[in-house]
Amino acid sequence: GSAVDLIVLLDGSGSLGRYGWKQSKDMAIKFIQSMKGSGKDGVNMALLLFSGPLTANTLDACTSSRAGVMPDVEKDCGIKWLSRFTKDIAKVEESARKATWPAGTTLTSMALAEARAELSNGRPGANSVVVVITDGKPMSDIKTSQAAKALSKDSRLVWVPVGRAIQASMKNIRRWASRPWQDNVVTIPDFSMLALPTMINRLVATTCPKVL
Repeated sequence: GSAVDLIVLLDGSGSLGRYGWKQSKDMAIKFIQSMKGSGKDGVNMALLLFSGPLTANTLDACTSSRAGVMPDVEKDCGIKWLSRFTKDIAKVEESARKATWPAGTTLTSMALAEARAELSNGRPGANSVVVVITDGKPMSDIKTSQAAKALSKDSRLVWVPVGRAIQASMKNIRRWASRPWQDNVVTIPDFSMLALPTMINRLVATTCPKVL
């Protein structure tokens, strides 16, 4: 069917700058709005805001695989679910509007792992799609690569790299996206272009071709 379980991972790292954050948030809101009223099967949506730890100690805790290390995912690791899966798209939109800029580091790998865990609350038979809107190089390319690979087994993974800084990571992003990457990477070279209707439409067409 045309049912889609959609998770948006929104980068809130400090490297965005105030303007970049405002534009990224605006894009997320418009993208969420575009999913409203998409039929009875429709779209279930979840929204996660991610940055990353601010100290060496919390970084260690957030990236450790040692048994018994249990950081506070939101406080220590800068990973916050604004909305879990719901068909109430207006509620997701509201949670995006209220989001404040965490301005931390970029723990993309943990955001991907959290998304994978949330997929287990999705609907059987729905198409799962995860969209990552990000401007910066992840703290760990290796961990991000592993998390992307694991997530891609359960979901389609779409990357929206924004701005100039991330251009250095494009080779990796193409590897981390679902195949073929040409269908799963929506590059936005400049923050000023983020919330333009053409970009939103491109993202909607990429993510949910059946909804249009």
